[in-house]
Amino acid sequence: MQNKTIKDIAKTLGVSTSTVSRALSDNKEISLKTKQKILAYTKAINYIPNPMALSLRGKINKSIAIVVPTLHNSFFSDVIAGIDSIAHKKGYHIIIFQTQETYNREVEEVLQALGRRVDGIAISLSGQTDNFDHVIKLIDDKFPIVFFDRVPTFEGAPRITVDNFRLAYECTQQMIDRGFKKFAHVATPLNLNNIRERHEGFVQCIKDNHLQFDKRLLKICNYDPLQAHNAVKCLIENFKIDAIFTSSDKITIDTCRALNDLMPNDHIITQFGFTNLSTADLISPPIISIKQPAFELGAITAEVLLHNIETTEYENWKTEDIKIN
Repeated sequence: MQNKTIKDIAKTLGVSTSTVSRALSDNKEISLKTKQKILAYTKAINYIPNPMALSLRGKINKSIAIVVPTLHNSFFSDVIAGIDSIAHKKGYHIIIFQTQETYNREVEEVLQALGRRVDGIAISLSGQTDNFDHVIKLIDDKFPIVFFDRVPTFEGAPRITVDNFRLAYECTQQMIDRGFKKFAHVATPLNLNNIRERHEGFVQCIKDNHLQFDKRLLKICNYDPLQAHNAVKCLIENFKIDAIFTSSDKITIDTCRALNDLMPNDHIITQFGFTNLSTADLISPPIISIKQPAFELGAITAEVLLHNIETTEYENWKTEDIKIN
């Protein structure tokens, strides 16, 4: 990946390198007009600072960034609590950034984190992220970064995940053992590793039990409650299903609301899916919930990230993937 340097930016804009540096560090010694011009240009070219220079490797500032798709999600709240539990014990502060499920916001927040001279970044990718230049740059520069839950397909930095396939498979098996046979799946896009693995575990279990899964019963929705509502409406009106599998916190709640509005009186549809809501069993209609070990996932993420921050020799960094059973 080709990334412009401060010198390149200074030459293009006709200012000194020190002026560019001051603008990027929010120094008050330059005019607002000049600062805005520099920041607008760096944003337009997706400028990524050299994290090694920003954090002055060798000097630990005792802060880490956590970048998550949304804070309005019990799973990510539990992960953040797990990260904080380890970080606090070791004297680190956490700074939390949310991307609102958008790629552009993710790039922006990573830059913000670097600008605050954090020692490392723990990140769960947004639903839109399909360009990884902003994180590949950090890996190439040997800046401490750990991916958790939603992780990229490439290697180079630790990826901490739960065993999504197994959790989906085992819960589907429990439903089959209870006598359910006709399943639908309402999911967010399968481009994310965790959602794809959950779908694969669900489908494999159905196949292993010699049942059929009609591909028309897979409904892909984005993060809009109306899409989940329409998906459930289509399933109820066109298919005689026993149960709906949902594969993430938000889609689980949106589907539950849709079922509450649309389910016919003469046919009960049971919902089972991934949610870390502590009140899932109190919701009507009730959800058979698959709870992920989110706190543990956060704690392990923090342990790996802090190990790499505090280990000066890159050869001794932890780079292996970890899957929590």
